[in-house]
Amino acid sequence: MTLVSCNHQELPPTASQFIKEYFPETSLVMVEMEEDDDNGMEYNVWLNDGTKLDFDMTGDWIQVSRKKTGVPAELVPEAILQYIATNYPETAIYKLKKRPYGYKISLSDDNDLRFNPQGLFLEEVD
Repeated sequence: MTLVSCNHQELPPTASQFIKEYFPETSLVMVEMEEDDDNGMEYNVWLNDGTKLDFDMTGDWIQVSRKKTGVPAELVPEAILQYIATNYPETAIYKLKKRPYGYKISLSDDNDLRFNPQGLFLEEVD
């Protein structure tokens, strides 16, 4: 694993715009570049409210982790929001990760769920 510390001015414009749009009340604490699973690089970003964001090299988001208030609903596909509201009504989405098969969701009750790219439920993960 390779970690390289960098400053927020080095984030791709797409990542900077994403942060401004979805987390306007926050400020950057730290930005690191890290080798990803495919031997490429990704940006790991921490915000002052405890939010952690991961972006690919072009600035597209890969993962959003936010335990205090949950992931912004605007980032979650509507089908996933409906599934969670119906099947896990007392939970918040703490982590949203885009994967090749679709999405992996971590809930406040420690359940992890997988969904396809259209937001249809695939399975609960141990």
